[in-house]
Amino acid sequence: MGSINCSLKVIWLTALLFTQGADAQVRLLENSGPNYVGFSAPAAVSSNILWTLPAVDGSANQVLSTNGSGILTWQTAGGDLKSDGTIGMSGTFKVVDGTAAGPGITFASDTDTGIYRAGANIFAISTTGAERLRIDSSGRVGIGGAPAERLDIGGGNIKMGWERVTNTCNNNSNCTVNCTAGKNVLSCGCSGSDEIKYYFPNTDTSCRCDMFDTGTYTVYAICANMK
Repeated sequence: MGSINCSLKVIWLTALLFTQGADAQVRLLENSGPNYVGFSAPAAVSSNILWTLPAVDGSANQVLSTNGSGILTWQTAGGDLKSDGTIGMSGTFKVVDGTAAGPGITFASDTDTGIYRAGANIFAISTTGAERLRIDSSGRVGIGGAPAERLDIGGGNIKMGWERVTNTCNNNSNCTVNCTAGKNVLSCGCSGSDEIKYYFPNTDTSCRCDMFDTGTYTVYAICANMK
């Protein structure tokens, strides 16, 4: 056993045991009996290390932290989420972006299935390493492919999207409005400063409003793409 340097006049060696060797230990024996708690040194260190303990006790749930120079202080542990639900998140929960094959949020026994960030402001879900559902930055939903409409299933096999388009006319006997390309008329409407004669779908892709007199009128169409 190596030497012990201590300024204390009394050392109770029956409660304190030092060992020497590859796994040198400091053991603190229990009040009565053979059991103990202790510390074990690494098998090898590159240089001597001495830690200085804090002068006072820390607060509840704090941990010891080093400054990298051997000075230990009490610190509040980073993060505040416990898996058993007893402590909830008090800040933003952030994860890596991930990919379809390796989602940022996944499962221990199924790591190619989960949630990931497919691009800027794009939310995606994958299974078996392949993208299955996506919500893009415009709020469009795609199942089985990137969406081109509000709801796009099978990469264009089924598309569902709608819009409201308007056109304002002045001093005309009739006024028309056209749906954007790829959409057909679901319904038409008209409003104006004078009496309206009638309004109707002009074609499958446009609406028309006829007036009794000239004035300012607005014709609108509800258009949809349902493939």
